[in-house]
Amino acid sequence: MKILIIEDSDAIFKSLEKYISDKTPLSDIARAKPNNSGSSIYINNSPDLIIVDESFSQSDTIEMLRNLGSNNPGATIILLTHSLNDYRRKMYDKLGVNYYYDKSFDLDLFIHDLESLLLEKTGVS
Repeated sequence: MKILIIEDSDAIFKSLEKYISDKTPLSDIARAKPNNSGSSIYINNSPDLIIVDESFSQSDTIEMLRNLGSNNPGATIILLTHSLNDYRRKMYDKLGVNYYYDKSFDLDLFIHDLESLLLEKTGVS
């Protein structure tokens, strides 16, 4: 399973990488930082699962999600955001985001759903 994590924090990336590696040891995990240098990774990697941490401007996030959806139509996209409301949910739905979580309130739910997705996609528990 190919997984792409778009994250600017080394500590958060390493935590996610370790969690996913522990759950699915054969996964191929790549990282991109949320800037233009990461764009070739998500276009060329053809990931099955993409985790995006929205820790940058909303306009950059929208453009990145637009590119992710059009270049990886079969990928499951998870967005971790700091601000979630009905307007943004509708916008993320249109951009192809499958799951979105508010980092302030939904981290337990994110971990639960991530574990379920990994099990569903790999059959490894």
